Amino acid sequence: MKKIYLLLFLCIILFPFTASAEQHSPTIEKQKEQENSTSFIFQMENYEEYLQQYKASQTTETTIALPSEKDITISTKGVFRIYNAAVLSPEYIKIKEQKAGSLKKGDCIYFELNKGRFLKDISAIITQGDMKATAVGNGSYIKLEITQTSTVPSEIILNRIMILPEGKNENSEAKSEFVLSLTSKYINGDNLFHNTKNVILNNRFATMEWYDGEYCYEGFRFEGRLLFANGISYCILNDNIIFLYHDTYLKQNYLMVPLRSLYHVFIVDNHYCETYVLNPSISVFRLNWDTEQKIATIGDADYYSVSFQDKSNTMTVIRAYRKQNSIIELPVAAEIKNDTIYVPLCAETVGAILRWDISKYMYWDDTAKTMLIEH
Repeated sequence: MKKIYLLLFLCIILFPFTASAEQHSPTIEKQKEQENSTSFIFQMENYEEYLQQYKASQTTETTIALPSEKDITISTKGVFRIYNAAVLSPEYIKIKEQKAGSLKKGDCIYFELNKGRFLKDISAIITQGDMKATAVGNGSYIKLEITQTSTVPSEIILNRIMILPEGKNENSEAKSEFVLSLTSKYINGDNLFHNTKNVILNNRFATMEWYDGEYCYEGFRFEGRLLFANGISYCILNDNIIFLYHDTYLKQNYLMVPLRSLYHVFIVDNHYCETYVLNPSISVFRLNWDTEQKIATIGDADYYSVSFQDKSNTMTVIRAYRKQNSIIELPVAAEIKNDTIYVPLCAETVGAILRWDISKYMYWDDTAKTMLIEH
């Protein structure tokens, strides 16, 4: 009888912990659908509620005492991805003075990640007051430097933050969490907090689940920061130089780029799905050239292909797997130059190659004549 009571007691004690563990470990079932696509079905009850609570924990606010005994407040908002991402983009880091002049011209603050690395370009925007500052990513650090002391309490927001995870999450039992800290390391001898202790600002500044698949079957996913400029033979992809086959040039104020270079940048050299997922559709995505017709084709006419013809201001998109063909007008005609075919770097061209609408992530600088693709 005592054994029965003991078992009942253990069941009562252990059941809540078991239920809690289930809430924190959602199981996902992958289902194959048409056209090799994959969808995730979340089996956990109240998963949306759980996800909202988790994301809420990624917004933090920390009061920091300065060496001058004045206080600043640092707020952060992280990012959550249910899949293995090539790039993670947290929402912001905010630095707010409690009193004017708390941060002085020349003061430097360093934010550190426990893993991964920051891309260089980070925006430092003054949202309150008259303080000025610059920010730059450098490996696992962000350096914030004050360039003008405030005369009224001021606030700076750092955004356009991008993190390269530098590897996928292989652990199906746990999330990959990127921790952001205010570091006390004596970097370059100019760290304002070098005589203090490290302060963790956000334990979940970026979070990545281990799932693959859904984002790789219908289209070629691009993640990161890609910059093309006029008159040069390279582009910059996630702070790395990627050499093009020939120089870019302008035609009616559109940047013309070798099609072969776009093929390599988006599909071969830095293709998220190629890196992380064995996608059957990728094997048919080749670049072909018809000498007689002077037509360049990316893909395979039996599955999906995009074709450009010399001196034609249209491109042909064939979706054989859907039995759909379409002719799309280009802003300027494709043309052969330097023994290769050039196409305009525009939303129509890039969208057709990637097979999804990327237009809202493309930014043309008419003064510098550069095209930035950032997603």
